[in-house]
Amino acid sequence: MNDATRYTIHDKRVLLFGLGLLGGGIATANWLIKQGARLTVADAKTRQQLAPSIAKIKGEVEYVLGGTEPSLDGVEILVLNPGVSFRHPLVVKARESGIPVINEATIFYNTFPGKIIGITGTRGKTTTAHWTHHFIKDSVLAGNSPEHPFLSVLPLSPPSPSYRKRGTRGGNIWAVTELSSFHLELFDSSVRPPDIAVVTNIYRDHLNRYDSMQEYAETKKNLYRWQKPGQILITEANEVPLELGNFEEKWGRHNLANVRMAALAAHYAGVSWETIQSLIATLPQLPYRQQVVFQSDTLTIINDNNATSPDGGIAAIERFGGPDTVLIAGGTDANLDFAKWNEIVEKKILKKHRIFLSGSATDKMVSGNIYETLGECIEIALKNNPKIILFSPACKSFEKFINEYDRGEQFNKLVKDAIKKGAGGFA
Repeated sequence: MNDATRYTIHDKRVLLFGLGLLGGGIATANWLIKQGARLTVADAKTRQQLAPSIAKIKGEVEYVLGGTEPSLDGVEILVLNPGVSFRHPLVVKARESGIPVINEATIFYNTFPGKIIGITGTRGKTTTAHWTHHFIKDSVLAGNSPEHPFLSVLPLSPPSPSYRKRGTRGGNIWAVTELSSFHLELFDSSVRPPDIAVVTNIYRDHLNRYDSMQEYAETKKNLYRWQKPGQILITEANEVPLELGNFEEKWGRHNLANVRMAALAAHYAGVSWETIQSLIATLPQLPYRQQVVFQSDTLTIINDNNATSPDGGIAAIERFGGPDTVLIAGGTDANLDFAKWNEIVEKKILKKHRIFLSGSATDKMVSGNIYETLGECIEIALKNNPKIILFSPACKSFEKFINEYDRGEQFNKLVKDAIKKGAGGFA
């Protein structure tokens, strides 16, 4: 069972399996320490690799690092980092031994004192979550991001009455949560279901972690599988009573579905359509999602780093592709099919304008020019004197980068360096 509220953390021996570098593990460790856990942190990375994370942990912790498998002797609760598969032999052994296995999301869902909106999907979940939060003034944003990990948002002590009463309808405050399939692997009937569930879409993804597309889709369904009467499921919102004007031109066709779902979720949470309409003009632009990072009269550079699957890459190419566009793509394979992506690229992008970063997924891509570093890719792209440089990898980043965020940051830094040097269209 995964109901964190049924377990007393205080003075229990807790194993946090996976610390990582994205912030979620740090927030989880600090929350567990605050609850009085006797904490052991295990991770396959070395102490040196994890130094930035370890430096932010506030309290006494025993570490088992560098690939040494931790012992389950005496462990009373296992908290699983979502980066570690629920099929890991240690996790299987823990379950067989009767040790509760939970994660940051199940803890949050069973502990948060207000109401919850849960948002998942293959594409668009981050944008939809941020825009839902934007529409609901009195809400907190939690999950699936280094900026707001689940357990950095959760109150460390019982919340005050004012915290409980901040909600849109005068009730409990709303939490807008974003969940990956990795979080949802541990959701079952013991986890509190969201008051409002949103599934943006389901495309092929993470098939290096799941046995089939069906298993991946079934994992996503865990978000709403145990909802109760009166709780709401949103799977599409083709029509909402809003005037969207030139929204598609500004944000792209794919974001029409995202804004409609965000608006509908906010409305079900008690926000009036008039308020939602007034807030559309100030929707935030999220980093690495078709983000314009440089623009001049002759050149536009777009960082679409978080297009980590062929479907994400297709959306960007259909919006920005053309004879004057240079595409930078390529990376790590997650057992995905690039046939449709290849077809779109051949149609929209000239062969000389296909700049690919080497990697296991790149081997599945249509013919192009392959380079070993992102710096080389940007340098060659600029030499083509394009009107648009579109960085939309359509792949994961495991082989050359720490994670997707690292890849996105490196791209922006390399662009800034090129601006300083006056390279290409920057001169």
